[in-house]
Amino acid sequence: MDQSPYYAAARILHPEHRMTWLKDKDGHPTDAYIAYKLRVQSLWEQFRRKNRLFSQSYDTLYNPASSRDQAQPLDRFEKLRQNLKQKHTRPQSEDEFENYCNEAASYGVKMPALEWWLQDTQRKRWPQLSCWAIEILSIPSMSDKPERIFSGGRRTVTWDKTSMTAATLEQLECGRDWKREDLLKDDF
Repeated sequence: MDQSPYYAAARILHPEHRMTWLKDKDGHPTDAYIAYKLRVQSLWEQFRRKNRLFSQSYDTLYNPASSRDQAQPLDRFEKLRQNLKQKHTRPQSEDEFENYCNEAASYGVKMPALEWWLQDTQRKRWPQLSCWAIEILSIPSMSDKPERIFSGGRRTVTWDKTSMTAATLEQLECGRDWKREDLLKDDF
């Protein structure tokens, strides 16, 4: 389990992957399933604690009718509308992340995951989760290897070696990385 929780979150938040990438070919959870899910769930909980205010004000932001004075009697249409809304919406006590993970993967999504989460359908269905997904999926992906090689290059090119050519520096850094990865043989 060497990937960061952000990598795992990005994989889980992709509508075509969800939790399927953590299951074997028969659909059974792998050993990493629980570990990854717990790490991502921890990130989700941190986000929810940080954005608690958002969850309280969401209903008034996206549903202006709910912010009306509830003292006035509702007509027949409004009562029907509220009943349908209660029947087809998730109670606030349920966890959006858990609901999302338990649904089947959406195969055939022909758009990037970030674009999928930006759709109004997803934003209304999972208000907090969509904000978190957008935040997670907006993180530029980068490996630590280029950073390590860049830093190693700066240590190689000291002030007294500034006349070193780029080709020589590249050969030195590649050789050092290949040696670290055990790709070079010491048979000379």
